[in-house]
Amino acid sequence: MEHLTNGGRTFVISSSDLAGTAGTEIPRILIRNPVNSGKTLKIFKIEESVNTGTGNAMFRYYKNPTISVVGTLLNPANLNLNTHTSSMTSYLNPTISNNGTRMMQTIAGQMYTLTKQSNYLWILNEGVDLLINVRTNAAGTTWNINLYYAEVDIA
Repeated sequence: MEHLTNGGRTFVISSSDLAGTAGTEIPRILIRNPVNSGKTLKIFKIEESVNTGTGNAMFRYYKNPTISVVGTLLNPANLNLNTHTSSMTSYLNPTISNNGTRMMQTIAGQMYTLTKQSNYLWILNEGVDLLINVRTNAAGTTWNINLYYAEVDIA
């Protein structure tokens, strides 16, 4: 992983703090590896946080949702702080007509950060989208996600 970071090929996207909607699962983050990007995206760390003293948040991950509107662009930050830009695109608050295939569900409690880390949690090949939906159990519960990934050239 170090050689990818040194080479400017590792990135993080962050949702910042967002307020949840009690009892309703909402599409929040859309991650896309565009067709013909020439890259494989390897997600190696996900941090999910609840930043308030009450409530919890459920995070659901889906593969290949049906997208109506992509949402607001989120700019990934390069972990090497250099000028390389990411081939991946990510968006906040997309409009989805079908969630796609559920891959995983987790729950983070109040004032807690849940971290999942591995060499590679998921691999997104060209043309694959990942949707993250969030549901909170209390109005005013704020949450955020940091998702770390590496871009590897397709051989």
